Amino acid sequence: MATHKLQRHLIELMPQARRYARALIGDTEIADTVLSIATLNVIKQAPDLSFLTPYKMILPWLIIELHKEIDLSAATTNRSQNNSPDQVEHTLHEQIDSGLKSLSSIQKRAYLLTALEQFPLATTAHVLGQPVEHVKIHFKQAHALLNKHVNDHFTLNSSS
Repeated sequence: MATHKLQRHLIELMPQARRYARALIGDTEIADTVLSIATLNVIKQAPDLSFLTPYKMILPWLIIELHKEIDLSAATTNRSQNNSPDQVEHTLHEQIDSGLKSLSSIQKRAYLLTALEQFPLATTAHVLGQPVEHVKIHFKQAHALLNKHVNDHFTLNSSS
């Protein structure tokens, strides 16, 4: 019974978790695979009294598991992404995706959790296992780098 409630909550959170996973990973198919593994890990790790887990803590728990799975995958395989400088991004969405790929893992996670998911800095810090001040620094760096990347591409694309 308690597991069913957790599963229902996870299903409700899937669109938000999928959006985050896709933005973090940059590939929908891989993001879906990693997210499904992370979701299974949450269900497997659910305590007997999981119905006592506050609803607002389920998404951060799922994101922590998602990060663990991404880190595990990165440690076992070296996936190379094609970041050819000859590629031209035509849409803002593509420019932002390209900019996110240029961020470090911690910058990308801090930015996406704070800006995309609207987590307070304290929650982002908890999810990332980092002090709030470090998360604030990573978020500001990511924000500046992403803005610079998008602005540079707007300038290049509009002058073409």
